[in-house]
Amino acid sequence: MRTWLKSDLASDSSLLHARVAGSGRWLGETLSRDPGLRASLNHHMELAATKMAPEFALFLTRHISDTLKSWDPRDMSRQIELNIGRDLQFIRINGTLVGGLIGVVLYLLSQLPTLLTLLSG
Repeated sequence: MRTWLKSDLASDSSLLHARVAGSGRWLGETLSRDPGLRASLNHHMELAATKMAPEFALFLTRHISDTLKSWDPRDMSRQIELNIGRDLQFIRINGTLVGGLIGVVLYLLSQLPTLLTLLSG
């Protein structure tokens, strides 16, 4: 079976390719003509995606975490610089400005009781 599949798929007149392409055309034409079938297929696809999402999310999270853990700090820094690039500078500037603004607000809030005491007394 495997030999036949490899041979057939390598051929310019592949029977399997013709069947799969024909099935795809039939499905597309049928779905374009039948809104009820289209809605049902969408519903079932959403249900399947919802059921698979937690497992896939766990797999993806684990994979990314394992990949990041395998990098040494220099590699990670280089990857961040390469992939984020110019935006990294804006992130740094925004972080500095937001942090400074929060610091000023917290300082003013800490001074509020003193100011209220002076104003009332």
